[in-house]
This record gives sequence, C-alpha cells and structure tokens, in this order.
Amino acid sequence: MVELRPASRAGRTGRWGSGTFLLVAAVAVLAVNLRPPLVAVGPLTEQLRADTGLTAAATSMLTTLPLLCFAVLSPAAPGIARRFGLERALVAAALVLLAGCAIRMLPSIPALYLGSAVIGVGIAIANVLVPVVIKRDLAAHLGAVMALYSVTLSLGAAGAAGAAVPLGDGLGLDWRAALGLWGLPVLVACGLWWTVQRRRVAAAAVAPAVPVVGSPPSVRVWRSPTAWAVAAYFGLQSAVFYTLTAWLPALLRDAGLGETAAGVMAGLLSASGVAGALVLPLVAVRARSQRLAAALCAATIGAAVAGLALVPATGVLVWIVLWTVLLGLGCGGAVGLALTFFALRARRPAGAAALSGMAQSVGYALAATGPLLVGVLHDRTGGWGAPLAALGVASVLLAGAGLLAGADRYVDEPV
Repeated sequence: MVELRPASRAGRTGRWGSGTFLLVAAVAVLAVNLRPPLVAVGPLTEQLRADTGLTAAATSMLTTLPLLCFAVLSPAAPGIARRFGLERALVAAALVLLAGCAIRMLPSIPALYLGSAVIGVGIAIANVLVPVVIKRDLAAHLGAVMALYSVTLSLGAAGAAGAAVPLGDGLGLDWRAALGLWGLPVLVACGLWWTVQRRRVAAAAVAPAVPVVGSPPSVRVWRSPTAWAVAAYFGLQSAVFYTLTAWLPALLRDAGLGETAAGVMAGLLSASGVAGALVLPLVAVRARSQRLAAALCAATIGAAVAGLALVPATGVLVWIVLWTVLLGLGCGGAVGLALTFFALRARRPAGAAALSGMAQSVGYALAATGPLLVGVLHDRTGGWGAPLAALGVASVLLAGAGLLAGADRYVDEPV
C-alpha cells in the first residue's frame, strides 16, 4: 500500500495559489527534460556510428537500455516515494538524470552505455511519480494538467529531435557534447523541485498531513485485467514512439534526405504530437469511455506507417511531411491518453501510484523490444520493409489494447 499525503486545500478546491503555480511549473519543466536525453540519439546516430563503429543493433541498445531501466525500476518508484516523500524522490530523479547526461559525455563506449542506463534510472522514477503528484495535489485541474504534462513531454522530444544536429553543428560540438547539452535544462528542474520540497516540509511542520489509507495492496493491481490492458496500451504506444524516434532519421536518410533534414523530420514527428497530446487528455477526462479515442490514435499510426512504406518509392517531400505529421498526431494522442489512464483508471492516489508503477514496468519491458527488433530486422534484411511491417502489427495490437483500457473500470475497487 502506498501512503501519500493528501492534496492541498487549493488542489481540492481548484483555486490557483502561488503553491499551485509553482507545482505546475515544476511538473512542466521536469516533463520537458524526460525525453531529450533519449530522443537526441536518433538524429546523431550517423555521427555516432561513424565514430564508434557500432552496428545498428548495438546502437539501438542506447535507446533500449533506458527502457529496460524503466521496466525494472518502475515498480520500485512508489516505495521510494513512500519512504522519502514524493518531492524528495523527484529531486533525486532529476539529479540522477543530470549525472547520466554527464557520464555519457566521457570518451568511452562503456561510459556511453552506462550513462544511458543512469539516465533511464532517473527518468523511470519521474515517469511513475509525476502522474501521482498530479492526482494527489492537482485533482481539480486533472485534465488541464495532464494535457500540459503530455504536451511538454512532446515539446521536449520535438526540440531535441529537431535541434540535436543543428545545435551541435552551430556550436562546433562533436556528437558526445551535443548529447551532453541536454543535461543543462535539468538543472532548472532540480531547482524547482527542491523549492517544492522545501515548501512541503515547511507546510508539514505547521500542519502534519494524515496518510491516505484504505486502498488495496499494490499486488492486487497485478491481478487486474484493466491494469494489464493499460500496461499493454502504454507499452505498445511507447514501443512505436521510441522505435520511430530512434530509426525514423535513418529511414529518411536512406530515402534520400540529408542528415539535417532527417533530423528536422524527427523534430516534426514530436512537434506534431503536441496537438494530440493537448486534446486527448482534455477530452478523455470528460468522457465516460475512452475506447473511441484509443482506436482513433491506433488507426492514425497504422495509416502513417503504411504511408512511410511508400516513401522510398515516391521520395516526394510533401508525402514525407504528411506521413510524419500523421505519425506525430497518432503517437502524441496515444501517449497523452496512456498517461491519463493512470489517473482515470484509479479512484485514489495510492491506486494511481500502483497502476503507474505496474503499467510502466510491463509497458517499458514491451517497449524496449521495439528499437532493438527494428535494428535487428534492418541488419538482417538490409531494408525497411520488415521493420515497418512490425510497426503496422503493433498499431493493430494497440487498437485492441485501447478498447480494453478505455472501458469505464477502476483498478482499486473490488472485482
């Protein structure tokens, strides 16, 4: 059972005080930093492989390793929050993320992999706990704040994908330094969460909070069909997103685009996801069922993947832009919906914490297979037909999982 302090009075009544604004800012700034250290690898893959001699499968491990860390550590995040407090845990997560970015800059291939794993540790904790903070302290603004969280995740990914190559070239940096740059904004997140934590300690000293009790043990979540459906939906959309961010630039370069243009398309993929990430959470919290929204996201992804299969044959930029935008809309909507499921499929913050940890553990274990599978398929076949076919199958499975996860059920109530 996860015992967490209840929401503040402002969080319950919906009033926007200075503490609420600070908390929302802390959520947004941390979210901006949760994707760039991973997404920036894709546009820099060509430079990285030319310098290190890594194969496609070995390079894909730079994305797969953090996802495996997500899978292993996500169930532990609620326990960390219970022992040290949500705010302290999020400060620690930001510091670990910063350390991983620094380690990855060292001139060593082992350091490259070690830094990627450390980055995964920091992001894993934050991934699980940020939705819990929103559920606990910002419940009166759930739809708006989940939309903001999803949008800032997409904006961070878009900025890293689109700017990784131009920024590195403009500053005269090699690929290692270009990756390390994305650790600098994490310092702002560290400062904001430290401030939130200090305010929480001061408030608790004046009026000690009563733990939230009465929710079922987290082991019950592992027996919930609804939780498994949410985990499958979260995992499949993550697999598609991380596979595309890792390999879309390489696919487009093989289709005839230059390195910078391919990086810009990767940025467009994430930027176009902002619309879906913004709209879906706002709509989802007002609807009793989210089945239609989940199926629509999957259909959009499937159509865009089919269009990408035609890119080498057409090579027309307008079609490349169209399929990339559709992919972004589908992926952005899916990630926004998946994150919102953590709050919608649980009645209490403790249930949301248990669901978030379980779903992200299972989901990221599934997601970790995506970039690696595509790397292996590309190495074996020498083309992109088989990898795109695998993504097409994933979009069909995503639709099925969404129909189950979108049903109006809760994981923390008796079956």
